[in-house]
Amino acid sequence: MPDKKKKPDILFRDRKLIVIKFGGTSLAEGQRLHDISHKLAAIASEAGLIVVVSAMGDSTTELVKLAHDATMGNPSAQDTIELAAHGEMISARAMKAALTHVGEKAKAITPFGGLWPIIAEDTSPQLLSIEKINEDKPIRIFEKSTHELLLQNILPLIKDGVIPVICGFLALDPAGQLITLGRGGSDTTAFLIAKLLEADEVIVVTDVEGVLDGDPKRVDAPGKVKYISMEEMDSLAQAGAGVIHPKALAYKSPQTKARVTHFDEETYELGGTEVSGFLKASLDFCPHPLALISVVLEGGEERSRIAEGILEILRESGAEIHGMASTNNYIGVYLREDLGEAAYHDIHNRLTDESRFKAIALKKDIARVLISSPKFQPEPGVIAMIGAALAKEGINISDIISLQNDINIYVDWNHRKQVGILLRRLALDAALEEFAREPAG
Repeated sequence: MPDKKKKPDILFRDRKLIVIKFGGTSLAEGQRLHDISHKLAAIASEAGLIVVVSAMGDSTTELVKLAHDATMGNPSAQDTIELAAHGEMISARAMKAALTHVGEKAKAITPFGGLWPIIAEDTSPQLLSIEKINEDKPIRIFEKSTHELLLQNILPLIKDGVIPVICGFLALDPAGQLITLGRGGSDTTAFLIAKLLEADEVIVVTDVEGVLDGDPKRVDAPGKVKYISMEEMDSLAQAGAGVIHPKALAYKSPQTKARVTHFDEETYELGGTEVSGFLKASLDFCPHPLALISVVLEGGEERSRIAEGILEILRESGAEIHGMASTNNYIGVYLREDLGEAAYHDIHNRLTDESRFKAIALKKDIARVLISSPKFQPEPGVIAMIGAALAKEGINISDIISLQNDINIYVDWNHRKQVGILLRRLALDAALEEFAREPAG
């Protein structure tokens, strides 16, 4: 049996492969580029190296503004994208020049240079405005085609001791037209390349010391987190922490390490925060039936106080909450079915003196199915797709509660196995459809 720990023959046997991504602030000054090039040269003496660059500073915004000003506010979408792309292309060429100056062989890889590897499709093309240049948008990346081009165009350079400096944020569609990857596009580029070439590590170089325990714009002297799991990192990213974009994290593979560090760090491979683990899709069933306690209220402003009272009752009884939802006049709580009757009576007795309380109800034999995927958050229409698939089979959904990558689906207990089969089939069909969309040749 082959040794699973060995890299394929096409990759390195005796040297690591590292992908390093630089944010725009890291590249904002020529002196920084010069300092960075020395650190990259030290890494390149020990490992194969791929560099991914963002546009310098605010150059993308300035280029988009130029497109609008030059056309009296009416540039075509393609003209805007092509002009904006020069920000990343300038960064790539400047980094290449800095590396060459310190004695390294380097090559700027731009969408128009003949060696471009990233193939994707913009599923909702729209004009790039000044305000929305980095807006999230649905992008379909053709991983099979991108992998083939990385092996064909990029890997031979690394084997020859050349450092490819690749523009982040940009891609070509199957017809060869330039598109952008949207917010977090450079992060996505770096993690995608690392995944497809089975890199040993991705290092994200930014203007913070690593992952911090608070936003430095909101709290004084936040501390640096030395180690963080992918699940924790994803939760922070989904909640708005801007260190690594959540859609990029979906491309981190199990064998690839990740690190976030500051551009002034003396050694990029050791500083900052180490990110461990990887994100994966999962399907999970609550092993026992649930009960739903529903409290109906008159409209008003005290819903949160009443909800806190309900939670306090459940804490006192030791009941674990398996989901909670509320509207202006409704609070619903899911808990184990065998605890439902006692909790129903306790809550009723506590709320009878509340002026806003109208009625309480108890429903049993409910199943909770949790489906989770790192691709849910940036992909529109996921909940609608799940709902349509279950409706087609005549399965009623009593509730859906979603948070970030997790979707909790509540159905009749007798339907739980059928729901699991349908969701697995749905995930498989989506994967096959994605594969089928790969451009021919």
